Amino acid sequence: MKKILFILSNLNLGGAERVTLNLIRNLDKSKYEITLFIIENKGQLWDEIPENVKLVVGSNKFKRIRYSIFKIFKKLYMEAKNCDIIIGASEFIPTYFAYFISKLTKKPMIGWIHTLIDEQTKLMGRKELLFSKIIYRRIKNIVVPSNFAKESFIKWLKLSDKYNKQNIKVIYNIFDTQIYKKNINLDRYKKIFERPLLISIGRLEYSKGFDILIKAFSILVKKNYEYNLVILGEGSEREKLEKLAIENNLLNNYIFLPGFINNPLPFLKKSEIFILPSRYEGLGMVILEAFYTGTPVIAANNQSGVNELLKDNENGLLFQNEDVNDLVDKITLLIMNKDLRDNYKNRGKEVLNNFMYSKIVRHWEELFDRLMVTKKRK
Repeated sequence: MKKILFILSNLNLGGAERVTLNLIRNLDKSKYEITLFIIENKGQLWDEIPENVKLVVGSNKFKRIRYSIFKIFKKLYMEAKNCDIIIGASEFIPTYFAYFISKLTKKPMIGWIHTLIDEQTKLMGRKELLFSKIIYRRIKNIVVPSNFAKESFIKWLKLSDKYNKQNIKVIYNIFDTQIYKKNINLDRYKKIFERPLLISIGRLEYSKGFDILIKAFSILVKKNYEYNLVILGEGSEREKLEKLAIENNLLNNYIFLPGFINNPLPFLKKSEIFILPSRYEGLGMVILEAFYTGTPVIAANNQSGVNELLKDNENGLLFQNEDVNDLVDKITLLIMNKDLRDNYKNRGKEVLNNFMYSKIVRHWEELFDRLMVTKKRK
């Protein structure tokens, strides 16, 4: 039985955390013994940790994690020395820990990237950026969720043709319907459903582009379109987004931000259109949630993983990235054209077959097998 160690910073409501838990849930427990190491005791996804998984928390004092780093590293070493493969299951801190502990224990490691890393690192300080590039250049096994994410990684590190790009493996994220079994009482959200509904889902962060969506929706309201907009998620941009909605007298009247909802599918099923305004995305798993519920999709044409899921005018609509007026036009087009909405409802579901757990798990198992063979040769 292979022993796999996954490392995450926390269990916050991010895509990386959810995707990691999806993979862990679907790995064959008769083949793999899983340990999940959480660096800081923080987050809302503890209930989603699958059974038969060993959970280890590095530090309970997440506000002072820098002072606990040696304690965390010692705990991690005790787990890593007994495992076969180490996975830094998210960018940066988990991968840094995975890299150094793999060097110490001489165990193979994987750095798992979930985003367009050249975009994600634009706001990094010079020293942090240099440190990050030094680490990632030394990692021999990288997993990314899309071909766009692969190209982003190559561009970020300015990798030459001499670099073995086979070390960068594209493995799509698992779309796992098991996580949506929790019932949601929609009665407490009655006001949201008083009008036909537009919906968006994601962390309330600048990269997700919800400011673009709120500006576009405000124009629609001024044009007397009687719709509500709900944005499901939580994050550091909440105050700014609420202020933007208040400026147009729309907050809790036409625009609703109820926070993180564990199971967004009931909201999607009751929505006319799903909109993903992200400035960039590693893949865009929320699009798959919309496809699953048959909700027509409009997304930003941001030359990222979104473009591997959504083909303009085939299974949804793309609008020019960060272009508020183009987004208004695309929403208006779908609102006014029921036949087009019905067509996209059916076409979106065809994409889901590429993300079923059996296919994705097989790719991970092949990678694990290759690393174990390499380990034995050494």
